[in-house]
Amino acid sequence: DKHNFTLLLKTVRDSLNGYVAINGKKYMLTVAVGPSASDMEQIEWKAVAPLVDVVNLMAYDYLSGVDTLAHLSAPLFMPSLGDAALNVDAAVKMLTQRYGVSAQKICLGVSFRGRMVETIASPALYGVLSPIAFNAPEDSVQPPYYTIMADKNQYDEHWDDLSKAPYLTGKNGSKRFITYENERSVGYKARYIATKKLRGAVIWDMTADYLEQSPGVGTITSSPLAETIRQFFCK
Repeated sequence: DKHNFTLLLKTVRDSLNGYVAINGKKYMLTVAVGPSASDMEQIEWKAVAPLVDVVNLMAYDYLSGVDTLAHLSAPLFMPSLGDAALNVDAAVKMLTQRYGVSAQKICLGVSFRGRMVETIASPALYGVLSPIAFNAPEDSVQPPYYTIMADKNQYDEHWDDLSKAPYLTGKNGSKRFITYENERSVGYKARYIATKKLRGAVIWDMTADYLEQSPGVGTITSSPLAETIRQFFCK
């Protein structure tokens, strides 16, 4: 419904401008968009970009139920294998270079939830996925960062330096593969946001980064991913 989406945004924008004329307050209109080429093609960017104040780019969940190989869910740059378009940098370039969206309007999406799948053989980056890879409750398929940290001793930790992204592989016969963000990877993303002069970051979801004093007590002692981003932005 490509053109009607434009008309919808224009109607909302016109209404918000009417309220500005009444009370002098500024009202923002924002949209959240998917990062793939097929997502981008569903929007009339020349008409839409002037209407919105912020474009929240959901540049994560690149690993989905249609995939057959275990790969990274939110790589910053192109990894050594896989689709060259499935990374944050490619999505930002598509928005700014192909569609002419101002970098100052783009908030880069950063997910504080990982993606857990199971492979047929020993877990590895680009390992073949089991047919039941995504057949689990949401908090298992998309574990929050605090769960990943609590269970980390069950996995071997890896870092892909090309894409600036971590991942975990199961120990002791486990075939689980987890792609996620850690403090190092979100630091690279914060630096990227600053270097590319983007508007900022948008997080999904903030509570996934709440680390408790001990499991179940409800006392939050730290939020390391958010704190890493904040510290970099406030330098």
